[in-house]
Amino acid sequence: MRTGAQPSALEVRAHAKVNLALQVVGRRPDGYHEVRMVMTPLALHDRLRVAVTQGELTVAVSEPGIPAGPENLAYRAALALKEAAGCPLGAAIEIEKRIPAAAGLGGGSADAAAVLLALNRLWDLGWPLERLQRLAAPLGADIPFCLLGRTALAEGIGERLTPLPPAPPVPAVVATPEVRWPGPKTATVYRAWRPLPPAERAEPDRVLAALRRGDPAALAAGLANDLEPGATELQPVIGRLKAAMVAAGAPGGVTARARPPVVGPHPHAHGGAAAASG
Repeated sequence: MRTGAQPSALEVRAHAKVNLALQVVGRRPDGYHEVRMVMTPLALHDRLRVAVTQGELTVAVSEPGIPAGPENLAYRAALALKEAAGCPLGAAIEIEKRIPAAAGLGGGSADAAAVLLALNRLWDLGWPLERLQRLAAPLGADIPFCLLGRTALAEGIGERLTPLPPAPPVPAVVATPEVRWPGPKTATVYRAWRPLPPAERAEPDRVLAALRRGDPAALAAGLANDLEPGATELQPVIGRLKAAMVAAGAPGGVTARARPPVVGPHPHAHGGAAAASG
């Protein structure tokens, strides 16, 4: 395990993510939906400090109301790695939240991925990325992408990742409305999905082409999410936010995944805005 050459603590960033295009291919016999989606990290991030301890795992979170024990995804990821590696060491994990919680920006998954990467180094495990991704996949569908940490095409139920050219840096506004859902958010929106006419479907290939050209305007024009019509029917505020962004000068907008927030690239976004970073 540790040889003494490793640091005893690391400070790391956990970046939010957004889907630039989400196409629902269809529903599988097992009830899951087959998708093709282009995902990219955002500059918006949580800050974490991970320190080696003598056996115990602890998590402290700056945001009130976010669980710090076994219900915390970063804790579960650390425990899974500790058990799989047979590591006798522990860790003290401190999470400074900047990504809005339960907002569809992958904050919990990003924190879990950052912890796995930090502990892989701190505990001197030497696991390759693919092994960490296999460990993480049962914990959360977005964690393998967050471990990759760059723009990617996700297929299947999101588990098959193909790295893509980085998204061009684009200032963006992220709106996270507080809404109440009639059930679990992601499952509720997927249940509301209905096949769309071809002209209205998201086209990930348009976004892929824009990424290859490094064309921000074409990228903004390709933003789309097949789950958005159903989500907007359940939560009309999504449509109002998107319309307000376009009226304010954004060339487009898209819901982050199967729920708010609404993300819109905007040439004059500053301050709290997020920008594509990978």
